[in-house]
Amino acid sequence: MNFRLFWTHIIEKTSNVFFTDIVMLACATIALYLSFRKDGSIEFLTLLRVYIILGIINTIDGIFLTPNFKQVRVYAYISSYLFLGFMLYEQSILYFMIRRVMKSSPLKRLTSYLFISFFATILFYLLFSLALKHNKSNLAVLNLLPSPYVVDNFFLGLPCILFFIDLFSAPPRRYDIIQLPMFWIATAFLFYGFMSIPGYILMTYLRHTGNTNFGSVYAINNVLYCLVYLMIGRSFLCKKEKSI
Repeated sequence: MNFRLFWTHIIEKTSNVFFTDIVMLACATIALYLSFRKDGSIEFLTLLRVYIILGIINTIDGIFLTPNFKQVRVYAYISSYLFLGFMLYEQSILYFMIRRVMKSSPLKRLTSYLFISFFATILFYLLFSLALKHNKSNLAVLNLLPSPYVVDNFFLGLPCILFFIDLFSAPPRRYDIIQLPMFWIATAFLFYGFMSIPGYILMTYLRHTGNTNFGSVYAINNVLYCLVYLMIGRSFLCKKEKSI
């Protein structure tokens, strides 16, 4: 297949989400570029760079590879585990960063409990889903289960709420909170985490009704992720001496 036919095939297969994928890739690239304009002394810089790079890899996978090779079982497994790794890394660094900057010990403990609860919930969900798949009579029940992204995004938003409780309950600060990198990072994941849940609940409903055209849901999710990357990029522009 020559390049022109390959590109045409990609656009046809991903017509609903192709352009939002491209925009998301551009936003992630901008954020990555901004991260390299800062020196290595900025806290969490390396963690966020790795996160952005993993996001770019997953986006490229969705644009170029999945539409053409999703029928290959080995590739399907690799792609699934690639995204699972991205999701677990996303949760891990978010909880780590938020817990690191918190001042309240009780809120720190609560953040740790939430992190453990996330892993326990995801593990239970995966094992329960696998158990249902082995019995075809349970497929109807499986289709009623909410998307695992609902669980993932719910646990993305919760620690951000705790961060803001900790931030605003602390003594007054001498500088503007918009100069705090974690303010932008927590805002990004709080917004994305809870705003994307309705779309994934809709996806569960569509799947239950036999409609598997999820293109619009994925497109909306991509737009929300664009905001995440842009806000992370904005966090890199905070002045060093005013960082958390």
